Amino acid sequence: MGNNVFQSPFNITSAAIVAALGYAPANRSGETFTGAVTFNQGITVNAGAGAIVFNNSFSAPTGGYIGWGSHGLIRSMASGVFKLSNNAETDFDRLQFGGATSSFPAIKRYPSAPLFQFRTADDSAFVGVELKHVRIVSHTVATIGGALGAGAGSLFYVTDATTTTRQSVVAGGGSNKVLVYSDGTNWLIV
Repeated sequence: MGNNVFQSPFNITSAAIVAALGYAPANRSGETFTGAVTFNQGITVNAGAGAIVFNNSFSAPTGGYIGWGSHGLIRSMASGVFKLSNNAETDFDRLQFGGATSSFPAIKRYPSAPLFQFRTADDSAFVGVELKHVRIVSHTVATIGGALGAGAGSLFYVTDATTTTRQSVVAGGGSNKVLVYSDGTNWLIV
């Protein structure tokens, strides 16, 4: 590598750089480009060569993404809407916060339903959640579905129970507002 040779994935020589930029960049550590530099192809940093550091903003084009090899990516789907996924954009596992062991929390995508789980970062156990309050959307008994399908421990707030008797199986068609939970078979009034 001689002076005035700009090493790139495209083997661009100093003549091309000089023609594009109007000056010959030195081939040394710390070279600074002033003004905008546009690459119409990708930029590759060789293994062990270090990271690309942005001292200001980084912008991906509409429809573009930021990826991490074959592990995953983040893509903006619309204004203010972001998708985290695997590289194939077909799945997602979990977000870890602060570390990767059981001493740290994570939010995990439930594997077979559109639900979240709060787990340890290493996915070995469930963790607690502290909230100021929880607001449960109201439903009628007819719209909550089967207790078996929801799973034991599921909660619903219903607005048309016929009774308020604790531990009784809920029936719709009334005017009582109650919390119900699934025991795995029936919806019972709390």
